[in-house]
Amino acid sequence: MLAPLKAGGTQLDYQNFSLKMHAKRRLALFTASNVTEESNLREPEKGRNYSRGGLFSERWFPDLRLDDKYQIPDVFYTQDQGAFDKGHIVRRDDVAWGSTFELLLRGNVCSFHVTNCSPQVEGYNRSDSGEKNWGDLENHVLSEAASERLCVFAGPVLADDDRTFAGKGPKGTSLRAPVPRRFWKVIVARVTDGLASYGFVLEQDLSDTELEFAVSDEFIGAMYPLTEISEMTGVSFDKSIVDADQYETVRGGEIAMRAGSRRRKKKA
Repeated sequence: MLAPLKAGGTQLDYQNFSLKMHAKRRLALFTASNVTEESNLREPEKGRNYSRGGLFSERWFPDLRLDDKYQIPDVFYTQDQGAFDKGHIVRRDDVAWGSTFELLLRGNVCSFHVTNCSPQVEGYNRSDSGEKNWGDLENHVLSEAASERLCVFAGPVLADDDRTFAGKGPKGTSLRAPVPRRFWKVIVARVTDGLASYGFVLEQDLSDTELEFAVSDEFIGAMYPLTEISEMTGVSFDKSIVDADQYETVRGGEIAMRAGSRRRKKKA
């Protein structure tokens, strides 16, 4: 299931985040990132340009540590007739931090590896296309955390019945790739009484036309129990994170409500 690295092992480590690739689907099975809002790490050196445009030209590129057959190339997105955005699984802004400008820039650039990319429709991926997005969830959790740091786990829900999109591959070849309908995120924060974890699943509504994909006016953002996220993804979380799940707590309900989400009815 996991794609092997050329040098051995399966884990790709980047600045401030890591991930493992699903060999057949050529997408990250899961990612793990460290997020901070500490001002001395968000802007470590005065006089530097920390805007998105000032940090990188936004060129996506493959990871040379991994064979090409385990990665969806940039051309799949650039020649898809506008069907998809290149959706970061680990948010660029989340990992653009460090004790020096060089380290911050490295985290920013690392997020543009195609291993961190997943096909997402515009209204789902872009924060300026709607209010309900991953960034909002993280911001709400940060506002409740006793510290300015989060650990964030995320990835797609890879289902057997995902629709296949026929796109372009390298050197004029064709590439058929199933497109995930759902993406999950687990956010872990340190609070005054220990740890608090929050699990969410967001769905993108894909149309039935051959090339055009569309997002519904109100795509669903739902808080899920971590045990159910594990069941649907095959990703297991440490017992301390599962025990800290806020799904059934007052704190979790408030986070879901403030984020414009809802708590999914728990399985019996």
